[in-house]
Amino acid sequence: MDERIVDGTFRFRLLGETPNGVLLKYLKSQSTVFSHELILTAARAFWLSEAYLYFGVKQDSDLKKKVQHMIFALEDRAAYLRMMFGMEPRPTFKHENSSSDVSKLEKEEVEQEVQTVWDSIPQVETGGL
Repeated sequence: MDERIVDGTFRFRLLGETPNGVLLKYLKSQSTVFSHELILTAARAFWLSEAYLYFGVKQDSDLKKKVQHMIFALEDRAAYLRMMFGMEPRPTFKHENSSSDVSKLEKEEVEQEVQTVWDSIPQVETGGL
């Protein structure tokens, strides 16, 4: 087998009415490729930085850029959820002495990538929530 390929299987058996059960039923209702991408997108946003560090990737500008992409994805998801459920946006605090490792152009590129992903996700019927 090609050593560049990582094979993995996730199997869950959950009670259907629990939050995890509802989530699993939703993921199973999607196409296999789409549900796998949903799972991996969420896992990357939360755990990719730790995975790189675990396998000894040094903390350099490339890793910081990947982590910044993760942060943008998480922040955009939080903003989407607030908008979807009619919640107030979270206030942002700016520090005069803060510096950014990410240029405005890089941030705009990442925001466009994230928007493209969100636009491709079918809208969820909230049942009047």
